[in-house]
This record gives sequence, structure tokens and C-alpha cells, in this order.
Amino acid sequence: MIKVDGLEPSPEFKKLIEKESRGEMTTEDMRKVLDKKYKMKE
Repeated sequence: MIKVDGLEPSPEFKKLIEKESRGEMTTEDMRKVLDKKYKMKE
């Protein structure tokens, strides 16, 4: 979907995808990492 919009995923996101595809982390783990990185501080 990102490429459809003409964008390229970041190298960090690509590494997360690779880890998930190798079974080193779950999709839920990926979500937690991304939430922690991008969640706004209150």
C-alpha cells in the first residue's frame, strides 16, 4: 500500500518486516515497537 502511494518504507520498518517474516517477532511486537516510536507524548 505504501508503494502504491509512491512512498518507500523506512529501513527500520523494513528490518521489522524481515524479523516478522523470519518468525523473530510477532505482528503484535511490531505494533508495539511502532506505537512506542510514533505515539504522541501527552
